[in-house]
Amino acid sequence: MKEYKSLFIITCILVANYTANGQDLLRLAQEEIDKYERVSYKQKAFYPNPVGRIDTVNVTANFQKSKSSLLKYDFIIEKDFFNSDVVYIDGRFRSVKNRDETIVFYPENDPGELMYLIETLPDVEYSPVTLLNRSDWEFVSDTLIGGQELKEYFRVVTDETRDGNTIYTEQHIFLNPDSKRLERWERRNYYNGSLQKVVYTYWDYSLSNSGASLSYELPSNYRSELYGKAKDSRMLKAGQEAPVFSGSDLQGSSIDLEDYRGKKVLLNFSSIGCPHSQDALRYMDKEGFQLAGNITPLFLSIWDRKEDVVEYFKQINGPLTVILDTEEVSEMYGVSGTPTFILIDEKGNIEKVAEGFDKEFLNSLKAGS
Repeated sequence: MKEYKSLFIITCILVANYTANGQDLLRLAQEEIDKYERVSYKQKAFYPNPVGRIDTVNVTANFQKSKSSLLKYDFIIEKDFFNSDVVYIDGRFRSVKNRDETIVFYPENDPGELMYLIETLPDVEYSPVTLLNRSDWEFVSDTLIGGQELKEYFRVVTDETRDGNTIYTEQHIFLNPDSKRLERWERRNYYNGSLQKVVYTYWDYSLSNSGASLSYELPSNYRSELYGKAKDSRMLKAGQEAPVFSGSDLQGSSIDLEDYRGKKVLLNFSSIGCPHSQDALRYMDKEGFQLAGNITPLFLSIWDRKEDVVEYFKQINGPLTVILDTEEVSEMYGVSGTPTFILIDEKGNIEKVAEGFDKEFLNSLKAGS
């Protein structure tokens, strides 16, 4: 009996030391990155898309300490996704969309809103400078990834039941004990027990005490847009005439809104990469849900790649006409978020508008309602 007690005590001491070593490394990594004025690195993000493939986004990030910054850092983040950059220097936050040749200016007169917009940018929220400043990481164990020994830590973000669905989310970080660098971050989201994982990897760090400030020259020939203003002001409302448009469906057939005159048409501006859009589609695809017979639904795909849309709609049972490449149409209607539903009456006028996954609105369109 004494032997078992001794073994138990030794095991507890070993586990305690093991955990302490892990927490020591975390503290050293935090101190290491905090003592430098400038932190630069490369990042690759891996996102699962709705059709089972993995989308990748490459990022080059530069963070420079700044006393005038709400975040403690100024930053320039360059992304190959839509060929876009986000820039925060000297209290000015800008988003540069090179593909659209547009610069989005964010409000500077509301520090609270500006701080929220900056902090919730994924490439800021999940950057090493932000992640290592968190105090709630718990050491898990040593692990081996790609032949490299790393120390793993985690924190619970969400543990709840919402609308009958269980949602549990953890974040994990992985530190290299030799370099004291953060090399990997994971978000593991369990929706009713089904796992969806997002992964960021970090490499090619450059840490220095250079006193030079970050600089970024905004393109002079791009059009400017004030965040949250331009698109909201153009959102069409009930009673207005619905703009006529044409496009192509998944089979390459031509679709023209003018051809539906005399019928009601439900425009669903949506994206298969948007969780709320997916929820709305699943809801409308449920057994027992049927639109009134005089309503024709059209799914207008915004921002999606054709191959992903084709794969996704193989899973949808009900008849639905899907129109591709409708960003210009969404601008005509002033749509700035997904999903957005617009019901057009028989005369071609807008009858109802609903933004977001609105069950009450969708139920009002069901047969027999």
